[in-house]
Amino acid sequence: MKNHILLLIIISVSFFGCNKEIKKLTPEEQNAEVIREYPIINLPLEGEVADRKSELSGLAWHGDKLVLLPQYPQKFDSSSDGALFCIDKMKLNQFISGRGEEKLTPEKIFLKAPDLEEYTGIGSGFEAVAFHENKVVFALEMLKADKTSGLLVAGIVNKDTITIDFNKSVEIESQTEIHNFSDEAIFIFQDKIFTIYEANGKNINPDPIVNVFDFNLDMLGAFEFDNIEYRITDASAAGDNGKVWAINYFYPGDAKNIDPAEDKLVIDYGIGESHKQTAVVERIVELSINDFSVNLSGRPPVYIKMEPGKPGRNWEGIALLDKKGFILATDYYPSTILAFIPYSLE
Repeated sequence: MKNHILLLIIISVSFFGCNKEIKKLTPEEQNAEVIREYPIINLPLEGEVADRKSELSGLAWHGDKLVLLPQYPQKFDSSSDGALFCIDKMKLNQFISGRGEEKLTPEKIFLKAPDLEEYTGIGSGFEAVAFHENKVVFALEMLKADKTSGLLVAGIVNKDTITIDFNKSVEIESQTEIHNFSDEAIFIFQDKIFTIYEANGKNINPDPIVNVFDFNLDMLGAFEFDNIEYRITDASAAGDNGKVWAINYFYPGDAKNIDPAEDKLVIDYGIGESHKQTAVVERIVELSINDFSVNLSGRPPVYIKMEPGKPGRNWEGIALLDKKGFILATDYYPSTILAFIPYSLE
C-alpha cells in the first residue's frame, strides 16, 4: 500500500491527474483487440470503515462472513489491540439483488495482538489475510531503515476475536530493492500457504517466485511465477480446481519504480476501451496452481471499466462471491470503495 503521509498532497495531485494521461502503447498494443470491460456496482458502507483512513488492504471469507482488513487495525478499537470488520454474505446478496438496506454496516472482529505497534508504522502494516477453518494468516509489510520486507504471521479465530502470536512469525525477503514493496497477496491451497510478491514485471523481477509455507510457517520452497506487469495487490481464495484470481493494478506514479515492459496480456487478449484512454490499469487476472509453479491460466483478463474524468482506484482487496462475480475494495485512493463486479465464475 503506497501512501507516504508526508507527501500526501503531492501524491494526491499526481494521482488524481493520472486519468488524463494517455497510455503510450507499442504498435503491437495499439493493434490489440478491444475486449469487454465490466462496470462496478458500488456497495456503500456505513460506520468507521467507510472513512478512507481505514485504508482497506485485503478481503477474505471466513465462513459466510466477508472480512475487511484495514492496514492499521489498532486504529479501530481501544478495548482490545484493534479490530477487523466483517459483513454477512446474506446481507451482501440482499443488497446486490435490491432487497437489502441502503448501506452496509460491517461488524467488528476484535484483535488480540500484543506488541502490534512494534510491527506497524508509516508505510508498514497489514497487507493481506487468508483463513482456513479456525486458522488465519496475515501478511504484513515492514520498513526498517531503507529495507522493506514482509512478515507472515499466524493466528486463531475464536468467535468474534482473532488472536495473533508475533513470536510465531517468519520474515519474507523482498524480491526487488523497490522501497515499500513486499509480498502483498496470500492464498491457501491443499493446506499450504502461498504468498505473492507485489512486483513481478519482466524488467524489474525477471524470475519471480511464489513462496510456500505450511501452517507452522516453515518454508516449504518456492514455486515459479509468471512475469505479470504492474502490481499484484491481492488474491482471492483458491478454488478446489487450483484457480485463483488476483488484482493486477497500475498507478502511473509507480512507473519509475516498476519499469513496465510490453504488456503481454494486452497483446495476447486485448485491451478495454476505457483503458486505451488512460495510463491507469485496473484488471483482474486468473492464475492456475500447478505442481511447482503458479501461472496465468489462459483466461482473458477482466478489465474494470474506468469512469471518465475520475481518478484511478487503488484496488487492494478481492474476494469471490460464490460463482456470481468479484467483490473488490480500495485503500485510501480515491476513497474507501467496496464494489461488486458481476462475472460468471463457472
